[in-house]
Amino acid sequence: MSVTLLLDEIDTEAVIQRWVSRAAGEEKNRRQEFRMPFFNTATMYTEGDEKGVMCRDISKDGMGIIQFGEPPEPGNATLAVKLHQQTVHINVDFGWRKNMGNGWWTSGGRLNATSINQASLAFLRFSGLVERRLYQRYSFCHPFTVYPSFDLHENCIGLENIDPDDEAPALSLDLSTGGMRLICFTPILYKKMLYIRKPGTSFLLRGHVVAQRDLGNGYCVIGVKFATT
Repeated sequence: MSVTLLLDEIDTEAVIQRWVSRAAGEEKNRRQEFRMPFFNTATMYTEGDEKGVMCRDISKDGMGIIQFGEPPEPGNATLAVKLHQQTVHINVDFGWRKNMGNGWWTSGGRLNATSINQASLAFLRFSGLVERRLYQRYSFCHPFTVYPSFDLHENCIGLENIDPDDEAPALSLDLSTGGMRLICFTPILYKKMLYIRKPGTSFLLRGHVVAQRDLGNGYCVIGVKFATT
């Protein structure tokens, strides 16, 4: 029998601070080329195949994507992204991929030389990337498990033998001391209390869903505000 503990506000804050410190450290070691977050669904076309993927970030000469399920293949591909009633087609030479766990993959590559200026300007113009934020956010791409159907009573401190049917895969996008953004495949209600666990740990964090958007292709992005002091 195993028990998963539900952390209180003080312990939750300590965990979040560790994650933020880790994310800040990872950011210092990133590539020199500045990348902006760009979370939008796209259709990837390769020779004889097409699949729905999720854009992750973009720079003036490169792009990163996220996908769930089968691993991405390296090589040339065309991404079709619909932005404000316009479809932009971008050629990308995908050169790397990374298994994030829980079925999630990230990959990235360089934009085709003829696409660089047009693609970068189109994305920056139409996607509305600049947001006002109360907290400093850091890129934090890690697999998580969420429990969208849990409804725990106030004094609950632990759960025994969680039913796998209650779990849903998620992938974090970014993180601050106030909250985080997650991509999910399971629809999650706005303003719902949500319980989150990082694979390999035996504790749950609790937060409120303060933003929710259906991105299409089965992807849903949510914003979670942590229950901290």
